Amino acid sequence: MQSTLRSLAHDIGPLAVKDPRFCLTLGVWQDEVHVDACVVCMRHPTEVAESLRRRQRVPLALGYRFWDYHVSELLRSIPQNTLVVDHGILHGPSALDEVTVLAEFFNKTGAGTTPEDAWASVFSPRLRHVEPNEHPADLPPRTRALWERLEDLRHRPTKTEGVRDSAVPPAPGS
Repeated sequence: MQSTLRSLAHDIGPLAVKDPRFCLTLGVWQDEVHVDACVVCMRHPTEVAESLRRRQRVPLALGYRFWDYHVSELLRSIPQNTLVVDHGILHGPSALDEVTVLAEFFNKTGAGTTPEDAWASVFSPRLRHVEPNEHPADLPPRTRALWERLEDLRHRPTKTEGVRDSAVPPAPGS
């Protein structure tokens, strides 16, 4: 597997991945190839669970467990150089502030592209299937703990020592 991943990394070069399943394989990639930086676009668990309910008829409780699983796996293998941004903000009135943070993280400020142009070239309001709302305060306890951990990491382009183990609340029944 190592030679396959290294070959892919060499052939592909710098890569951006937008797929929630990458949370589940990030640790394997890191074991085999160097990950320079990671941007986590956090999405409120209620939006994810509601989207799954509406689009795939997944029960809300199972949607939360799905979100929990992906986020806990991400936090187990989150790289050192990680920026966490908020999906809701990227689709709201403060989107340009979030885009500016992204540009600064990648040292792309002043490169001739305005935050407005960068945002317009990447984000489409049509891709948002669940409108932001007042998120209910009654998240399942593990979901709430994971969400709070992501919120703590937001906008901290940090060296994330200690995040891996301390960030993941135990699964129910463990």
